[in-house]
Amino acid sequence: MFPRLVRSALRPTLKRGLLRELFTAPPPPTATALAKALASADADTLNTVLESLPPDAKKRAGLQWAMAELEGEFTKADKNADGKLSYKEFRAWAEEAARLPRYVRVNTLKMTLDAAVAVLCAEGWTHVPVPTEGIPSAPPEPPLFWVDPHVPSLLVMPPETELHEHALVQSSALILQDKASCLAPAALAPRPGELILDCCAAPGNKTTQLAALSAPNGLVIACERDARRAGVLRARAAQAAGSAIRVMQIDFLSIDVKESPYCDVTAVQLDPTCSGSGMVERAGFQLAPEGGAAAVDGGQAERLAALGAMQLELVLHALSFPKARVVVYSTCSVHPVEDELVVRAALRAPAIGESSRPIACRV
Repeated sequence: MFPRLVRSALRPTLKRGLLRELFTAPPPPTATALAKALASADADTLNTVLESLPPDAKKRAGLQWAMAELEGEFTKADKNADGKLSYKEFRAWAEEAARLPRYVRVNTLKMTLDAAVAVLCAEGWTHVPVPTEGIPSAPPEPPLFWVDPHVPSLLVMPPETELHEHALVQSSALILQDKASCLAPAALAPRPGELILDCCAAPGNKTTQLAALSAPNGLVIACERDARRAGVLRARAAQAAGSAIRVMQIDFLSIDVKESPYCDVTAVQLDPTCSGSGMVERAGFQLAPEGGAAAVDGGQAERLAALGAMQLELVLHALSFPKARVVVYSTCSVHPVEDELVVRAALRAPAIGESSRPIACRV
């Protein structure tokens, strides 16, 4: 069996769909079975390998059997196998990842920040202010927690704090959401009562945050083209935001920006499919030294180019909404071809250059 630390780190990692980065390619069947067994039905991101498994795979995959089988699949060499993590590297990553804070966003549509803090304090937690001289370099230790200085509704809890079964999480008054996921809605900074379009909305954490930020009387139109994902999004939105979110099962690119209600949209959030190379779980072995761009091989470069072209098409469509005062484009990628180069190409596009609207770009 894996050491206890590796086992504890494996569950949230596979839940986030990092299978291809943890195991040699192509992923062995036992690994996909284990990932499906560990991933909850509402996991934020499952990669295409997991989504392609039959619905009964979770029932067929016995956890202990899968763990034993998977141990034999793990590469224990000191060097990477086909660019993937070795066993030694994974253990080193797990030790570092285990020290990341647990971020919890207060859904202000359901309760105030002060009320959430009061509930946690009544349960034995201790709220401490963030020091005025700056953000602590280490996460809080139990029973301490604090409010994030950049996202006012975000609580910073000790690493591995288990809140999935907490009553406030179950009711969507508290939402388990990483800080990076909260930054795009915070940058968009909706106005109260604003009509917002979330172009690629599933699974919906950013969507519900937009709804909270645009209260009172705001409305978020959440687009998702896949029927299953739209269903999950609709259920999550109904519980967390009620009528403040309207889910549309539609391909964002098919929207006619001149038709109602889209012609009245004043803020657009675009967080499209990407390589995911900037996810915190991947950063330790994806990033080059000194913050340089991650190295890519030929096959990956081709995939990234295709993603960049798709992302550019989406950005150009987002910029075409006639009343949009702000468009926020975000990815979970460290590759310029998905980020800066997409923005640069969009701003140089003839349709944008011929527009009479001034465009201020912030990166």
